[in-house]
Amino acid sequence: MGYQSNPGLSLKTYASLIYDTSFQKDWGKTYNLYTLNRQTGNYDVFVPLLKVPLVKPFLKKAQAIAINTCCKSLLNYEQTFGEP
Repeated sequence: MGYQSNPGLSLKTYASLIYDTSFQKDWGKTYNLYTLNRQTGNYDVFVPLLKVPLVKPFLKKAQAIAINTCCKSLLNYEQTFGEP
């Protein structure tokens, strides 16, 4: 059996595609800390008890890609059934 058209019946479909990309780059580097020498009034380089740098140099990169789809359909039937 084939497709038969029905007067008053309609179908509409909408579709959309959303493509989103983002890039991120964070850079951190070492820095020096100083302490105030109250006897001399000068700032001396801070020497931590542990010989580990407080901040190691780093570079972080990230990329994200998102593809979203949205579909919407509307089925409508219009018919008059006589006088009230």
